[in-house]
Amino acid sequence: QLLCEGHYTPMQNLLREQPGFVHSRNLVVLVIDFLQAVLSEETITDDELPLLKQCLATIVEFLQGCKANQMAAFKVDIVDAVNSLLRNRVLAAMPHEKSEEVYTTVALLLQSLLEENSIENIETAHELTNLLDMSQVAARMSIYYKLTRTLRHKHGLHLHRFESAEEKVVKEIAFSYFHVLIRLVDLIGFDVKPLLAAEDVRHAYERLQAQTASVEIVRHGQLHRIHFMQTNTAYLRDEIKAEVKWKVNRSSPQDKVGDFVTRCKVIMADIDYLKWMLQLSPLTRLAINESFWWTQAFYLVTFLLNFLMLATWNAPPDPRIIDPEYSITWYDPVFYTLASIHVLLSYIVMQTFFLVHPLWMPRFITSFFSTYLFRTHKNIFDSAGTRVAPYSTVAIHHFAILVFSILGLFYGGYFYCYHTLHLVVNNDLLGRVIKSVTKNGRSLVWVAVLIIIIIYIYSIASFAFLRRHFNRDDGAFCETLWQCFITSVNQGPRNGGGIGDILPPSTLEFSETGLRVFFDFSFFAVVNIIGLNVVFGIIVDTFSELRDERYTIINADETECFICSQKSAEFERNGRGFIHHRKHEHNMWHYLQFFMHLKEKNPSDYNSHEQFVSDSLASKSLSMFPINRALALEHVQTNDEDEKMTALNAKLDAIAEQLHELVGARVREQRRRQRMALRADSEADTNV
Repeated sequence: QLLCEGHYTPMQNLLREQPGFVHSRNLVVLVIDFLQAVLSEETITDDELPLLKQCLATIVEFLQGCKANQMAAFKVDIVDAVNSLLRNRVLAAMPHEKSEEVYTTVALLLQSLLEENSIENIETAHELTNLLDMSQVAARMSIYYKLTRTLRHKHGLHLHRFESAEEKVVKEIAFSYFHVLIRLVDLIGFDVKPLLAAEDVRHAYERLQAQTASVEIVRHGQLHRIHFMQTNTAYLRDEIKAEVKWKVNRSSPQDKVGDFVTRCKVIMADIDYLKWMLQLSPLTRLAINESFWWTQAFYLVTFLLNFLMLATWNAPPDPRIIDPEYSITWYDPVFYTLASIHVLLSYIVMQTFFLVHPLWMPRFITSFFSTYLFRTHKNIFDSAGTRVAPYSTVAIHHFAILVFSILGLFYGGYFYCYHTLHLVVNNDLLGRVIKSVTKNGRSLVWVAVLIIIIIYIYSIASFAFLRRHFNRDDGAFCETLWQCFITSVNQGPRNGGGIGDILPPSTLEFSETGLRVFFDFSFFAVVNIIGLNVVFGIIVDTFSELRDERYTIINADETECFICSQKSAEFERNGRGFIHHRKHEHNMWHYLQFFMHLKEKNPSDYNSHEQFVSDSLASKSLSMFPINRALALEHVQTNDEDEKMTALNAKLDAIAEQLHELVGARVREQRRRQRMALRADSEADTNV
């Protein structure tokens, strides 16, 4: 068995036949014969059980990924041994802890016979439905699924309880037998309805089907479908899905899939971290799982406080006093009650954010927190795929939420206006408005610097020649160059006519008036018209670019498969429709869950497809993805190829017929000429 570990094909073939040896022995057949000898007696003792398990595990390693060994096993009636095990009453009566490994290996053996979509496997599937006791397969699926429910009741049914190791093993056995049935449906359209007559079998089948996902891969040029059990759906947050949807590189199908795989590695690390945090304590679980309602409560209290201030605040007579006046007597108890609740909710919102998005910190600090705060020797922050920098805008904002809430409690509520900005965090439209300014922020900053330089030049001219026109009563100061500069920056861009609006018209000679016209109009043209419109143009163009980019992504998402890049019209004409294809056949999140499935599974338990995908991910190869291919369209492409071949053959036949006619005409012409030559010779002889 160990010689074939990892689906090592050369050794699997060598065990079947040894070319060049004097005597070749088919060890695959010999081990199966040995298994049948062990099963010749109906009783299975505890002493024979380890031998039976090892024998089955060895056969599975011989067969997985090796088509020739699978055919050899099928020819020596391996199905009879499987039926014998499924029908064995002694084995069925054993405690599930003893028999579960045998039943697991039996299911894996059946899966190994059906793992590919080749013609040989389709023929095997047809024969398997006639030879295999399908009722026993369905019964075993139902028994183990019912056992998972029993174990769940045993360990408790509270909402956020994590599955025990025993539950996972039993559930995987039930899924293994379900997998056999669903593979028969894939290969030959097997009708499972007769097997689902019993209510418990039907319920088990439907529940397992709801928890099953599938992906399609390309292996050795052929498309294959892989079914697996979903286990991490609860940890995939909508925030992560939205980030991948809007930010993945869509420049080409290969770049899109490659960027998706890269992001999947980060997402898987985030999921591991989130699972750890949820298992850490009931408080972290409550904070994270109910984060939506904490945020809604935070919004509610924030707007209640601001509405209370709007409705009750009056200005004090002395303008130097900032504390407002209010006439109602119940203001203080209501305000301080809401303010205290607001501080608590602000802390929960901030803490929840940083639980899900850990701050980037040096390793010795994270190790300290893990050891002394979370009481674990494992650095829990190691698995966090994405971290938030302490100086990032979103981190500073969440720190400010708590700080301003405390300041609002002690300073009469002036700081609660800041918390209304939290709406931007979870609002996509407002986020794009902010991004339209920040995306080209560098360009805007440099344009602003240029405008300030131009205003500075004009302020020097104002200080030199026009400072007597600045009126202090109108807020125009120019006693120093600094005052001239600040006044020009403050008043110039804000006035519709530029700096000239705050300077009285000249009453001196026409020559000075002409200079004022040039000064005022040039400032107005350069700063107010050109400068500010350049700024507005950058913002508007960026917003339009973001809008067009969003429309392009939405259109691609609605009309094109993310994985295979085939258009939706192809699936509407063929297959079961584009929505079914995108949801069940090429669901991008199923690929992520499949990668998580491989990460959590013991590599020694991989089947050949899983081993192939794992090796492809390790080597960063994208050849496993069905780009421009889908099983739903394979028969259409085959029909198209057949039609092309038929048309080509028809053209070749027409060309051959034309050639035949040309050759015949030439032969006839040659014969006519020969007859004419003979006739001429005959006439010449007669004349002689």
